[in-house]
Amino acid sequence: MSYPRKSLAEHRLEGTYKPHRHDKRVKPSLATVDDILPTTPPRSLGLSKVAAGEWKRLLTQVGSLQKAQMSALVAYTTAYSNWKQAQAAIDKYGVTVEVPITNRSTGNIVGHKLSRNPACAVVDAERKAMLAAAKILGLFSSDEEETDDQKVYSYEN
Repeated sequence: MSYPRKSLAEHRLEGTYKPHRHDKRVKPSLATVDDILPTTPPRSLGLSKVAAGEWKRLLTQVGSLQKAQMSALVAYTTAYSNWKQAQAAIDKYGVTVEVPITNRSTGNIVGHKLSRNPACAVVDAERKAMLAAAKILGLFSSDEEETDDQKVYSYEN
Protein backbone atom coordinates (compact mmCIF):
# COMPACT_ATOMS: atom_id res chain seq x y z
CA MET A 1 0.00 0.00 0.00
CA SER A 2 1.46 3.35 -0.96
CA TYR A 3 0.85 6.66 0.75
CA PRO A 4 -0.42 9.73 -1.12
CA ARG A 5 2.31 11.99 -2.41
CA LYS A 6 3.25 14.93 -0.18
CA SER A 7 3.13 18.46 -1.52
CA LEU A 8 6.22 20.65 -1.67
CA ALA A 9 4.83 22.68 1.25
CA GLU A 10 4.52 19.52 3.36
CA HIS A 11 8.09 18.49 2.50
CA ARG A 12 9.40 21.93 3.44
CA LEU A 13 7.39 21.99 6.67
CA GLU A 14 8.66 18.56 7.73
CA GLY A 15 12.24 19.31 6.71
CA THR A 16 12.34 16.58 4.04
CA TYR A 17 12.57 18.94 1.05
CA LYS A 18 15.41 18.02 -1.33
CA PRO A 19 15.99 20.43 -4.25
CA HIS A 20 17.52 17.76 -6.47
CA ARG A 21 14.42 15.61 -6.04
CA HIS A 22 11.51 18.00 -5.56
CA ASP A 23 12.39 20.76 -8.03
CA LYS A 24 11.70 18.34 -10.89
CA ARG A 25 7.97 18.57 -10.26
CA VAL A 26 5.87 20.68 -12.58
CA LYS A 27 5.74 24.28 -11.45
CA PRO A 28 2.23 25.71 -11.06
CA SER A 29 1.15 28.18 -13.69
CA LEU A 30 -0.49 31.50 -12.93
CA ALA A 31 -3.34 31.21 -10.45
CA THR A 32 -6.88 31.12 -11.72
CA VAL A 33 -9.95 32.01 -9.70
CA ASP A 34 -10.42 28.32 -8.84
CA ASP A 35 -6.88 28.12 -7.41
CA ILE A 36 -7.43 30.79 -4.75
CA LEU A 37 -8.34 29.69 -1.21
CA PRO A 38 -11.67 30.84 0.23
CA THR A 39 -11.59 33.19 3.21
CA THR A 40 -13.69 30.69 5.17
CA PRO A 41 -11.98 27.32 5.72
CA PRO A 42 -13.72 24.25 4.29
CA ARG A 43 -15.56 22.22 6.96
CA SER A 44 -13.94 19.03 5.68
CA LEU A 45 -10.63 20.18 7.23
CA GLY A 46 -12.09 19.87 10.73
CA LEU A 47 -10.35 22.97 12.10
CA SER A 48 -11.15 24.20 15.59
CA LYS A 49 -12.89 27.54 16.09
CA VAL A 50 -9.59 29.18 17.02
CA ALA A 51 -7.87 27.76 13.92
CA ALA A 52 -10.77 28.84 11.68
CA GLY A 53 -10.61 32.34 13.13
CA GLU A 54 -6.87 32.48 12.50
CA TRP A 55 -7.48 31.25 8.91
CA LYS A 56 -9.89 34.16 8.31
CA ARG A 57 -7.61 36.70 9.98
CA LEU A 58 -4.57 35.57 8.05
CA LEU A 59 -6.29 35.56 4.66
CA THR A 60 -7.73 39.04 5.23
CA GLN A 61 -4.29 40.28 6.29
CA VAL A 62 -2.34 38.62 3.45
CA GLY A 63 -4.95 38.97 0.73
CA SER A 64 -5.16 35.60 -0.99
CA LEU A 65 -3.27 32.34 -1.13
CA GLN A 66 -3.31 29.56 -3.69
CA LYS A 67 -4.78 26.13 -3.04
CA ALA A 68 -1.27 24.68 -3.34
CA GLN A 69 -0.50 26.48 -0.07
CA MET A 70 -3.48 24.99 1.78
CA SER A 71 -1.50 22.32 3.63
CA ALA A 72 0.89 24.96 4.97
CA LEU A 73 -2.03 27.16 6.00
CA VAL A 74 -3.74 24.22 7.74
CA ALA A 75 -0.46 23.40 9.52
CA TYR A 76 -0.07 27.04 10.57
CA THR A 77 -3.64 27.46 11.86
CA THR A 78 -3.60 24.11 13.69
CA ALA A 79 -0.27 24.95 15.31
CA TYR A 80 -1.68 28.38 16.24
CA SER A 81 -4.70 26.75 17.90
CA ASN A 82 -2.50 24.33 19.88
CA TRP A 83 -0.12 27.17 20.82
CA LYS A 84 -3.05 29.24 22.05
CA GLN A 85 -4.35 26.35 24.23
CA ALA A 86 -0.91 25.66 25.70
CA GLN A 87 -0.36 29.36 26.39
CA ALA A 88 -3.71 29.48 28.22
CA ALA A 89 -2.59 26.53 30.38
CA ILE A 90 0.65 28.34 31.21
CA ASP A 91 -1.30 31.50 32.06
CA LYS A 92 -3.59 29.48 34.34
CA TYR A 93 -1.07 27.20 36.09
CA GLY A 94 2.22 29.05 35.62
CA VAL A 95 5.55 28.05 34.08
CA THR A 96 6.26 25.66 36.95
CA VAL A 97 3.86 23.18 38.51
CA GLU A 98 3.99 21.14 41.70
CA VAL A 99 4.54 17.46 41.04
CA PRO A 100 3.95 14.93 43.83
CA ILE A 101 6.88 12.81 45.02
CA THR A 102 5.76 9.27 45.80
CA ASN A 103 7.36 6.54 47.82
CA ARG A 104 8.09 3.69 45.40
CA SER A 105 7.43 0.92 47.85
CA THR A 106 4.20 2.23 49.40
CA GLY A 107 2.94 4.55 46.66
CA ASN A 108 2.23 7.27 49.23
CA ILE A 109 2.89 10.91 48.46
CA VAL A 110 5.83 12.07 50.57
CA GLY A 111 6.20 15.60 49.24
CA HIS A 112 6.09 17.86 46.22
CA LYS A 113 8.67 19.30 43.86
CA LEU A 114 8.54 22.08 41.29
CA SER A 115 8.78 20.99 37.68
CA ARG A 116 8.49 22.72 34.32
CA ASN A 117 4.91 22.89 33.06
CA PRO A 118 4.55 20.41 30.15
CA ALA A 119 2.63 23.08 28.25
CA CYS A 120 5.91 25.00 27.89
CA ALA A 121 7.25 22.28 25.58
CA VAL A 122 4.03 22.43 23.54
CA VAL A 123 4.35 26.21 23.22
CA ASP A 124 7.93 25.85 21.98
CA ALA A 125 7.09 23.10 19.48
CA GLU A 126 4.00 24.84 18.09
CA ARG A 127 5.87 28.14 17.80
CA LYS A 128 8.52 26.43 15.67
CA ALA A 129 5.81 24.81 13.54
CA MET A 130 4.08 28.16 13.05
CA LEU A 131 7.31 29.85 12.04
CA ALA A 132 8.11 27.07 9.54
CA ALA A 133 4.63 27.26 8.02
CA ALA A 134 4.75 31.07 7.98
CA LYS A 135 8.01 30.92 6.06
CA ILE A 136 6.45 28.58 3.48
CA LEU A 137 3.43 30.87 3.17
CA GLY A 138 5.73 33.83 2.55
CA LEU A 139 4.76 35.77 5.66
CA PHE A 140 8.41 36.73 6.11
CA SER A 141 10.16 38.85 3.51
CA SER A 142 13.64 37.76 2.46
CA ASP A 143 15.41 40.39 4.59
CA GLU A 144 13.60 39.49 7.82
CA GLU A 145 14.89 36.92 10.26
CA GLU A 146 12.86 33.83 11.11
CA THR A 147 12.84 34.79 14.77
CA ASP A 148 10.92 38.01 14.12
CA ASP A 149 7.61 37.07 15.75
CA GLN A 150 6.01 40.49 15.30
CA LYS A 151 4.64 39.76 11.81
CA VAL A 152 3.26 36.33 12.69
CA TYR A 153 1.78 37.10 16.10
CA SER A 154 0.45 40.58 15.43
CA TYR A 155 -2.41 40.34 17.90
CA GLU A 156 -3.66 38.48 20.94
CA ASN A 157 -7.28 37.54 21.73
